[in-house]
Amino acid sequence: MKQIQSPRRIIRMQEVCQKTGLSPSTIHENSNRGLFPKNFKIIKGGRAAGWYEDVIDQYIKDRSECEA
Repeated sequence: MKQIQSPRRIIRMQEVCQKTGLSPSTIHENSNRGLFPKNFKIIKGGRAAGWYEDVIDQYIKDRSECEA
């Protein structure tokens, strides 16, 4: 039986900040330094940017494993 996958959820800056506890400026700085996942334009040529939720969840998981 074929399993139906739900589409990947895109989250915006406000939710990324809530999930990680980081400020927008820290997220941008760490992203530019390669220490945080890069965001992407939601619509080509548009201003809105976001992250896939599973990528942010993995970032949080990886960070918590490093601190353990």
